[in-house]
Amino acid sequence: MNLNYLILAHKNTTQVERLIKKLYTEKTQFYVHIDKAANIGLFKKELSSFSNIKFVDDENRINIIWGNISIVKATLQLIKMVILDERQGHCILLSGQDYPLKSNEFINHFFEKHKDVNFISSERITSESFDNRGLSRINHYNFHPYKHSTNNIEIPPVYLRLFYRKRTFKQVFRLLFSNKWYKLYMIFLNRTFPDKITPYGGSQWWALPMKSIKLIHSFLINNPDYLKYHEYTQVPDEIFFHSILHTKISNDLIKPNITYVKWPKTETPSPITFTINDFEELHNSKAIFARKFDINLDKQIMDKLDSQE
Repeated sequence: MNLNYLILAHKNTTQVERLIKKLYTEKTQFYVHIDKAANIGLFKKELSSFSNIKFVDDENRINIIWGNISIVKATLQLIKMVILDERQGHCILLSGQDYPLKSNEFINHFFEKHKDVNFISSERITSESFDNRGLSRINHYNFHPYKHSTNNIEIPPVYLRLFYRKRTFKQVFRLLFSNKWYKLYMIFLNRTFPDKITPYGGSQWWALPMKSIKLIHSFLINNPDYLKYHEYTQVPDEIFFHSILHTKISNDLIKPNITYVKWPKTETPSPITFTINDFEELHNSKAIFARKFDINLDKQIMDKLDSQE
């Protein structure tokens, strides 16, 4: 089975090397995007022993900022590379801090058995659903003027009743005194989700057959405004691909994603980092991958997962 791993990484070169070494087979190909802010030379040196790795080149690398369109654009660079190589099989999107919970033999058999299945967790986005924010993530303008902050500025268009709130005027004031002040004119333009696409959202991580990857690529070529629209979507990586797939293919071919992520009870944009204390939970999971891990925080958990095969 041909498997194509699309990896988004920004740190821990040794951990990324371990991940690729763990997933390596003769039929696997790795496509890696290193954050523009990171030193790609360190990654290339660490991974120099592998012949089945292709990096997004410097010209197309993206400086990823949490919550905005940058992570989608980085993922699209990886998709373009897979298509240019005319690869077959499944494409699995991972972060550099993911790790497999199953053996390569298990993973191979799993995808052989589910050749046409799209593993992407999604739900229809309504005003009441999706992290209690619903349609505001796509119908309001979400600005990200702070390079290293998860604190976005959300402003509804002036045509919506929600614009006329005390909170909105505070957000307008914040935008005026940020480096995105020149974007203020946007709020006088209505914002409606693209025609013929139904908004769905869920976890960022997915595993898609090549047929679906080509469908996404073709759709974006024919509908360039779709990407442009999501410039102002909040956390678009949780909506962008999901909406295309749920609109364009049979829902019978869509199943929950296969990457296990655990979120803390407190509100935070980052999931829990697994340690050795989480071994039993991960060992008993039916998921194929999990995130996230940090080799500098706890190497033992990955060692023990490896020892169970």
